[in-house]
Amino acid sequence: MSTETIVTQPAGQSNNPDMARPAPVVSDKSMPFIVYCLFLAGVFFFLPGLVGIILAYVKGGDERDPVLAAHYAYQKRTFWWATLWLFLSGMLMMAIIGYLTVFIALGWYIYRCVKGMTRLNKHEAI
Repeated sequence: MSTETIVTQPAGQSNNPDMARPAPVVSDKSMPFIVYCLFLAGVFFFLPGLVGIILAYVKGGDERDPVLAAHYAYQKRTFWWATLWLFLSGMLMMAIIGYLTVFIALGWYIYRCVKGMTRLNKHEAI
């Protein structure tokens, strides 16, 4: 005669770690949107852009939603490329052409922020 031990778990609990934390029904798009807004404010004031890139690095590292993770990566690339182009434009200002390249770089930066905001609003990857 054999005795079998049946282990039961309370309802709603599982041994699967993926089941322990259910994915949110509605993803939180507010933080990437705030980062885009800070980037746009950074066009006029330096500090908001700096706060925006810090938030993108802090919040983007643990993002589970692939769409939002793509937006954080896009924000990081946008910030660093704009920083590079604005630095190079500053160096070129001695040759007058830098004034034109500053406006081109800022226009590109604003375009990427607005494009990212509209794609984020539609919950599309970028």
